[in-house]
Amino acid sequence: MVNKGFMKSWAFSFTALLLTLLITVACGSAAAPETTAPDTSAPGPTAAAGAQPTAVPEAKAEPAEAKVNPGKLTIMVGDLATERFDIGLVGGSPGGANYGRVVHGMLISMNANTEMLPGIAEDWN
Repeated sequence: MVNKGFMKSWAFSFTALLLTLLITVACGSAAAPETTAPDTSAPGPTAAAGAQPTAVPEAKAEPAEAKVNPGKLTIMVGDLATERFDIGLVGGSPGGANYGRVVHGMLISMNANTEMLPGIAEDWN
């Protein structure tokens, strides 16, 4: 409990004023920096009346070699579903294959036209 003599003294008022000042200064916004507009009264460089620009061919840059990033890959899954990594134990639960699609590679997959696409299996006979 706060001493009642302290509440009535000038120290309480001074402390409250100081805290208010510190909070106001800390939370206040900084003054905007002054900006000066560029001088637009001076005319810029102009081309001669009869001069025409000459086309200069650009040098084609060689394509850079693709680099493989050996860094860390973080994958986020929208929900925890069954929290099982084994696809065989998931069954038909909704969202059950969320982890399986990330952790386990598929041998083959199919597109919207039900055409078989290679996965881990690159070719088959």
